[in-house]
Amino acid sequence: MKKIFSMLLIVALVFTAVSVKAQFKIGAKAGYTMSQYQTDDLLKDDMGIKPGYTFGTMVDIKLAPFFHFQPEFTYYQKGATYKGTTLDLAGLKVDYLSKTTVNYLHIPLNLKFNIPVIPVYLIAGPYVSYGLSSTYYNKTGIFPEENTTLAFSYKDNSSDIRPFDFGLNFGTGYKKDLILDLVTVFVEARFDVGLLDNNNSESTFAKNRNVGINAGVLFGL
Repeated sequence: MKKIFSMLLIVALVFTAVSVKAQFKIGAKAGYTMSQYQTDDLLKDDMGIKPGYTFGTMVDIKLAPFFHFQPEFTYYQKGATYKGTTLDLAGLKVDYLSKTTVNYLHIPLNLKFNIPVIPVYLIAGPYVSYGLSSTYYNKTGIFPEENTTLAFSYKDNSSDIRPFDFGLNFGTGYKKDLILDLVTVFVEARFDVGLLDNNNSESTFAKNRNVGINAGVLFGL
């Protein structure tokens, strides 16, 4: 993981260095996220969408007439929801609901292609995320709701979640340039595919799958 992070950092520095004289913009965005896991867990049929939110900043650097490099630094909620039935101590069926929420520092390093003629763009690249905090919510039958703080660790199996996530993200968006192209507003959709197992268990795996819808603004400098 350290090697992956180092390689991404080097790529970001190289692109930034060769683009010092290029046109660039800085901006901010916020949006809604929908997350779940790719897993072989026995409860995967009970898994549903975990809603969340994201917000953060980005730098948009023009490399060529239609190509831009866009590193981002965002707060991003991921996780999953499980809802179904289980057996209580008396052997009776009861409803249960559980939610896992992981709050990440999420850093995509994307290339953006502005489609000629129409104000639509495509965006894709790798991302690295680091877990900042996480919680587990559970309610079974008539029992009260429980909230537990989950631990992070790569070093042993005593924790619940591994802190690092790495993957690819793809998306498309619509943009509108304003005020002599000094301001750009946009809306976009993203799909994230996690490549690492973030479940600190030897019996099953869980990889992040996320869809995000967000809007933002870029200011030219």
